[in-house]
Amino acid sequence: MAEAQAKANDLGTVTRDEVNSIADLLLELANSDEPPTLPWAPFLHQHATTRVAVTVGSRVAEVLCRDINAVASMLDDRGWAWECFWAVGNRAEVRDRTTN
Repeated sequence: MAEAQAKANDLGTVTRDEVNSIADLLLELANSDEPPTLPWAPFLHQHATTRVAVTVGSRVAEVLCRDINAVASMLDDRGWAWECFWAVGNRAEVRDRTTN
C-alpha cells in the first residue's frame, strides 16, 4: 500500500484518455487463467513496461513500472497491476479535486 500511495503522489497529471487506457491495460494484465504460483518470465518485465509506456507515455510508465522487477509470479503481477490501478485512481490531482 505504501508503494501505491507513493506512486499516486508521484504520477502528476494524467489525462482522462490516459486513465481510461491504462485502466483497461492494467485490468487486462491482472486477469489471467494462469495459476498464481506460475513464475513470471523475466522477459515479461520489459513487455509489460513497454505496453504501459505505449499506453500512457514514458513519464507515467516510469512511475508505474519502477518496481516491476520485483514481480516474480503471476500473483505478484496481479498485485503490481492493482497497485498501479489504485495509484492512478487516487493520484494527487484527483485527491485535490475532491477536497476543494
